Amino acid sequence: GSVDLTIAGGTTPYAYSWSNSSTSEDLTSLAPGTYTVVVTDKNGCIIRDTATITQPNKLAKSKTITQVKCFGNTDGAVALTITGGTTPYSYSWSNSSTNQNLSNVGAGTYTVLVTDKNGCTIRDTATITQPTKLAKSKTITNVTCNGGNNGAVSITISGGVTPYSYLWSNASTSQNLTGLTAGTYIVTVTDNNGCTIKDTAAVTQPNALTKSKAITNVKCNGGNDGAVTLTIGGGTTPYTYAWSNSSTSPNLTALVAGTYTVLVTDKNGCTIRDTAIVTQPNKL
Repeated sequence: GSVDLTIAGGTTPYAYSWSNSSTSEDLTSLAPGTYTVVVTDKNGCIIRDTATITQPNKLAKSKTITQVKCFGNTDGAVALTITGGTTPYSYSWSNSSTNQNLSNVGAGTYTVLVTDKNGCTIRDTATITQPTKLAKSKTITNVTCNGGNNGAVSITISGGVTPYSYLWSNASTSQNLTGLTAGTYIVTVTDNNGCTIKDTAAVTQPNALTKSKAITNVKCNGGNDGAVTLTIGGGTTPYTYAWSNSSTSPNLTALVAGTYTVLVTDKNGCTIRDTAIVTQPNKL
């Protein structure tokens, strides 16, 4: 601050006595306050004056931060409020923006230099955060027997903002699926901020168990040279065999004429049945 004093009249020269002990006519580099002066001319005549130096209010800042809702998005914002100083204000942000407020920005730290009309400045920093990235993992239980419905999908979600909601392509809203037939299942997971992630689970099943057989009939009535050769496909190996004659071999030999049934069980417990009729000629 400064005071430029002009005196007229009386008899020069004048002498000056300021309340801050200065004896100069004018004052410079002043802080805010009230300054009084006594001016005395050559003849001892005096005049008094008072000067009040003012200052603007202190620059002050406040802000409201809008955080990014979904990882990698650019919907963050900073609303800045400045008071004090002398308007108008100018703004210089670290991302080169000259607006008062920031909008549509990603996660990060942003600094601003605010300058008022008089060149007075104030700085501020705003940190915009974002949730961690939504991530997924799953465990698939495949159908054990062709045409069955014991498949399952267990899904695990991390990141984002809990709680999560689930919508499967079979209309289920549960986190995990059970009692499934073979097929492809798609899930959309939505977090509390509306961020989404998709995943696909393919539940498989073994091929259907199949059977074929070759029968060798008894050559002579009352003989025991019959045989059954059994071929099994599909399912999951290995297979086990339970014949009606108590044999556990896939094939039967040295058979008399008769009807033989077999229950074949694969590794997953899936079963298939078959019957073989071994014949013989009439007795000579």
